[in-house]
Amino acid sequence: MGGGQIITLLLNHDLVDEMQISYVPVILGKGIPLFPDKPKESKWELTGNTAYNSGILKVDYKKTTR
Repeated sequence: MGGGQIITLLLNHDLVDEMQISYVPVILGKGIPLFPDKPKESKWELTGNTAYNSGILKVDYKKTTR
């Protein structure tokens, strides 16, 4: 877990090869964007997912070289 500005900086410098994104079933209205500074385009492959009884869904991705 980390701040959107930091992750965008790391993505833009190709320093991230895996991501875990968690979806929480709560509507905030105005939330904070996951990637606020528009990182450069990249391709990701789904490697796993876990659904919890609380309704939270964790999704795992690995960066592809394609």
